[in-house]
Amino acid sequence: MDDRNYSDLSELVGKKVIRRNMVVFEDDEEFSEVGVIIHAWVDTELNAIDCYVAFFGEFWPEPHKKPEQIPYVLKYFLSSLDEA
Repeated sequence: MDDRNYSDLSELVGKKVIRRNMVVFEDDEEFSEVGVIIHAWVDTELNAIDCYVAFFGEFWPEPHKKPEQIPYVLKYFLSSLDEA
């Protein structure tokens, strides 16, 4: 996602994102995780948008049902995430 598209960071909260990783398996399969941005701020030292994302794993939980696993929160630069 592009940092310059968001002048109001509150627009980011609640946005669904995907974090893509390349995991080295025998067949070089791509692994990705889905999550929701729960807080965003400007990192003035790096001139980038930083955010906390609650990740659910490889798949979205079913709507209106408790997720099978508790989501975990990680910090990522907005530019390293894709919009879901």
